[in-house]
Amino acid sequence: MSQPTNPFHELYLTESITSESFVKLFSPFLVRHALALFQPGNVILKGLPGSGKSMLLNLLKPELRLAYAKAGEPFPVPKNFSRFIGAGINLNRSGAVDFGQQPVERDNLETTPLYFGDFLNYSIVFDILQSVKTLSKAGGGEIAEEIGIHFDSERIDNFASHFAQDDCWFGYLDGTQTFEELMARLKKRVTTYRSFLNHNSPSLPSIIKKTKTGIGIPVYTTAQYLRDFDVIDPNVDVFVRIDQYEELVWLDAAKPIGEVFQSVVHRLLGLRDARVSYRIGTRQFAWAEKATMFGTTAFLENERNLKEINIDEVLQRKENRRTWTFPAFAEEIFKRRIALSQYQSTQVSGMTDLEWVFGRTLVPEKKASEYVKTKEAKLRVIYVDKENEWPKAWKRFLEKLAEADVLSARLGEAWARQRNKENIVHRIPRKRPYVWETKPWWRKERIQQALMQIASRNQQQLVWSGVDDVLGLSGGNILAFLSLCQHIWDVWIRDSHDDRWREPVLPKIDVQIQSIGIQEASKEWYEKIAKAEHGDAMRQRFIRHLGSLMYQRLVSDWPMSNPGHNGFSVILDDLDREPEVRKFLREATDFGDLFGSRHTSKTKGEKRWKWYLNPILSPYFNVPYVHTKEPRYVSITDVAEWMENAKLNLESTKAAGTGKEPQPNNGQMRLPLEGHSRD
Repeated sequence: MSQPTNPFHELYLTESITSESFVKLFSPFLVRHALALFQPGNVILKGLPGSGKSMLLNLLKPELRLAYAKAGEPFPVPKNFSRFIGAGINLNRSGAVDFGQQPVERDNLETTPLYFGDFLNYSIVFDILQSVKTLSKAGGGEIAEEIGIHFDSERIDNFASHFAQDDCWFGYLDGTQTFEELMARLKKRVTTYRSFLNHNSPSLPSIIKKTKTGIGIPVYTTAQYLRDFDVIDPNVDVFVRIDQYEELVWLDAAKPIGEVFQSVVHRLLGLRDARVSYRIGTRQFAWAEKATMFGTTAFLENERNLKEINIDEVLQRKENRRTWTFPAFAEEIFKRRIALSQYQSTQVSGMTDLEWVFGRTLVPEKKASEYVKTKEAKLRVIYVDKENEWPKAWKRFLEKLAEADVLSARLGEAWARQRNKENIVHRIPRKRPYVWETKPWWRKERIQQALMQIASRNQQQLVWSGVDDVLGLSGGNILAFLSLCQHIWDVWIRDSHDDRWREPVLPKIDVQIQSIGIQEASKEWYEKIAKAEHGDAMRQRFIRHLGSLMYQRLVSDWPMSNPGHNGFSVILDDLDREPEVRKFLREATDFGDLFGSRHTSKTKGEKRWKWYLNPILSPYFNVPYVHTKEPRYVSITDVAEWMENAKLNLESTKAAGTGKEPQPNNGQMRLPLEGHSRD
């Protein structure tokens, strides 16, 4: 083995790896949480970048079905759900988003969505037929037989000649006699569109302008003809994937004609024709709360027109850790990456590769010792010497305790501060366990804040390491997990000496190396808020202000009365009254900058929503990612004031998610808010 490589060097593999590599890398873990993808009915598959949407949608591709058969691996979809033809379109790579570059008819912009719908029709129909052909010729016909495909030349040509005469084509395919001729004409139509949209021709041919197809009609017609001519069995499902739907949001921003392109896709689902089922892969921010359909004021209804699957909700941690599914998913992905690398699995009994590499997260006492190496450092952790009103007996007690156990001393001081130090001067505990050590919930809720304060008093960054920290900071997002692994591995390689890579042994990575890598990953994620594709400087400024505010409040709260103030909570009714603030918070959540969810209020009958920073941003701001106490209850005016302090304005919230920088407004909020409360 020469210089070691990083098994996590490539983060986004879905679109770049071969079908054979996909089989080795794909974890079937998420399939059971997304079985609706393989059953009749329209499905909206939501998730942040790297959540696993595209990996799941790729299972609908015929190439993947064949790759599993070739590798002798079982197809990860249950057999009773596997009789389907999968086809579709990636809106980015297909050229569909190029409709934002120029209108088809400059004197009539209203026709552009009709051409967009026609482009989708031809692209999808071509891919359905290509999928049927691909599946029919593979594996000696075994897969075709398993699915229910019959693709002999006489049958398929008979299908093509009749199918081409259907009214849905308005005569464009007239004269087509064979399947191959049909495919060539479908492909030519798509290619002609792409050539025009890339300014290679001044206009579309008149034949295309005269034969625009109705949105979705040819797709359903295709499925019906395939069944009518016995090319596929009547009970074979046809699933059409539409991936990277969010690209349509930015297409609208580039060519402002409203949300019309999205409404065209919505129309496909709104036809509610059981002959074809659609699967839409999208980031959360892109899917409107009320998705209107093109040509009508009606909108799609959940559970009637579609079913939603939110991968983020499946994988993010709930209050009960035992129901958290992400650790098993991450361990599976880690194991598969290692198996394809130059490193050899340790196969240590009772220990996964993930546990071997990162080890256990340091216990709180050990973390505290990382921040205090000298007697002076330990004494800096307690603040009693700065306050003359502290009883001398308490001062002596805490100073002595700090020398022996700095974490207990910090907790003991907080305990005394909460309970009025003057009144308990004669009740200083004489032996361990001390009272604050016997209150497990009180202690658990304040451990992370105590460690943060110990580090801060000694001008140290928090130490992050071990399986629990890596998984916790990932926040249930597999891309964040892989990013953490990538950066940690990079730091380990940089720190390695020649003698460390003579053998392909899976390393046990040092705590300090892990912590540096985690800090680097966190910084990269913070910078991506503004610098990544379609990033937004407004959201980044808000996150910077919010993260700094949380740090200052937690580090200065010496009684540790509010350890949950690494998050905030707002009354839902207040959010509804201020739609621009609500919209901004929603978009920050949909882009993954904030994590938001409903929660039970301390006030009976009150409905609230709480937000926290994305856990992977916690190292950048040096704040805990663990949520063990009620978040800070704030008013809508508090949030508006944070937005003002971050130099956001009304235009900022409108531009969020579009990649557009709003016009400056001298830092003034234009929201009609009064009586701003102060922190």
